[in-house]
Amino acid sequence: MKKIFLSICLAVSAQAALAQSTLTPWESAPPLPIVDGVAPVTPENTKKLPSGNALAVSLSPDKTRVNKSIVGPKDDSPEAGLIRRLYRQGRAAGLAGVLYDNRDRKHSNLGDDIFPQISRTEYAEPFKRSGLDYSIGGRLIFSLPTFGNSSTVLRGPGIARSLGRAGSTSQQTAMSAYRLYRSNHIYVYPEHRDHDSEAGDKFSAITPYQIVSQGSSGSDRPFLRAIGLAIAGLTPDTRNRLEAERLLAPTVQMLLRRTMRGINSRDDYLSGRAHRSAYDGKDIRPAALVTLANSLSPEMIPPMVQLRVTRDFQAVPGRDYLARNLDEALFTTPSAIGRTWRSYDYRREIEVSVADTRDPNGLPLSFDWVILRGNPEKIRFTYASTRRDRATIRIDWHDAFTTPYDPDMLTNRVDIGIFANNGHVDSAPAILSVAFPLFQDRHYEPTPNGPRLQRIGYAADDQTFLDPLLWPTAKWTDHLNYDDSGRLDRIRRELPNGVTKLFRPGEASLYDISDGTSAQGGTAVTHIAARGNGGSLKLQMSETAESLFPDGPDSDQ
Repeated sequence: MKKIFLSICLAVSAQAALAQSTLTPWESAPPLPIVDGVAPVTPENTKKLPSGNALAVSLSPDKTRVNKSIVGPKDDSPEAGLIRRLYRQGRAAGLAGVLYDNRDRKHSNLGDDIFPQISRTEYAEPFKRSGLDYSIGGRLIFSLPTFGNSSTVLRGPGIARSLGRAGSTSQQTAMSAYRLYRSNHIYVYPEHRDHDSEAGDKFSAITPYQIVSQGSSGSDRPFLRAIGLAIAGLTPDTRNRLEAERLLAPTVQMLLRRTMRGINSRDDYLSGRAHRSAYDGKDIRPAALVTLANSLSPEMIPPMVQLRVTRDFQAVPGRDYLARNLDEALFTTPSAIGRTWRSYDYRREIEVSVADTRDPNGLPLSFDWVILRGNPEKIRFTYASTRRDRATIRIDWHDAFTTPYDPDMLTNRVDIGIFANNGHVDSAPAILSVAFPLFQDRHYEPTPNGPRLQRIGYAADDQTFLDPLLWPTAKWTDHLNYDDSGRLDRIRRELPNGVTKLFRPGEASLYDISDGTSAQGGTAVTHIAARGNGGSLKLQMSETAESLFPDGPDSDQ
């Protein structure tokens, strides 16, 4: 598992990500029928997609499911009574033709009697042996709308994390989640120790592509029920239209977030309280969810915001930050962007366009750019037009601060939400996340031209969380000096053995001038994976890989 997860965390350029962002029809395998609510997943009805490592699963819906009750007969909740009445009147779509995909081998399973109309995936033995039925979703894309869950986590020293955090840690995992999102799929994963008051919010980015539940195993089940109620509560025409436009998952996300406890107005929805790293199932308001879902007509369904980075963070790896083999782009996908702040700069700018966003009914759109988390005094938007379809976002360095929904929980992340409104409803958010390496000892001093970094230490302590898959550590401290024009001129590096080195920034790297001469070649500062005590994974910086590993890095890494 360690080797697999490390491989998917390799950097992919933003241009390559955008090139993959368009979903195209594929030639499917012959569909197999769903019989008695059992949806078979076998080699006979799966086919590998032309790009990526995913499989398309073809199924024919079980038309007899419409004859079953829309919710379990023992469910006497107010929302159950509401949806039964709407279904009898022909105003609710129900769940016939919808799949439930459990990916933890029934460890945290949606009860059989909750939604009698749904069909459930059943994996053939070859798929079980290869693990395709288990853990995070993304390898399988079904021909029918799907919701599911996996109450599992990734384990292993250094890579341990929830599936929700894994799904927003790399280009590959984020892009895989997006493909599900645009294929009418939505999955729920528990945060399991990644989002708690004691340890803080460990997510380096969030996306609208999945739902993360607050808690561990079983905390996902209330959200499975909520997703089912939202889909079942749509009118038949609206559900058909959403499926055809591949907007079912974004709309479910909007409905769920818009009706959570404490989200009572549009202002509440356009705030960080509604868009969290993880959600508590106790905050679901099922009756409000069904009511809002049923109020959507096909003519008012929300669009999905399409992001495009038109000008990215400007920094040269190995010169403007360490190390030279690390990118600042965590991922770039059509509705979520993740960036890491590695640069020495105190202020950064990124320009993002939403001009590619289209309303499914051709309605004119307006856009709201919202600080979901972060200091409003340190974030500024400059819009390219009155339509606000492109903005330059200026962000200043953030020290640790608390989340907008829990004053006891620290975060290292700024989130910007972008929403489209078609005159009827707001869309689900598109999200730009920027993660800060708060474990670093950074000291910025004020100058007439703004704060400048004077000192940076890379050693980790036991108090501040860092994701070892993203942030390398080192035992030295760098002191930065600037010329009269404010340009970085020298870096003085103090090593733990008392040795001091001096570097000069060049065009594409640092040059070691410790001996008083200008070196001909750049200094090779890289970050490499290493095993620490007890086999834990660490990312360390070294001037050469050989100086840390005389025999080269461990082949398992």
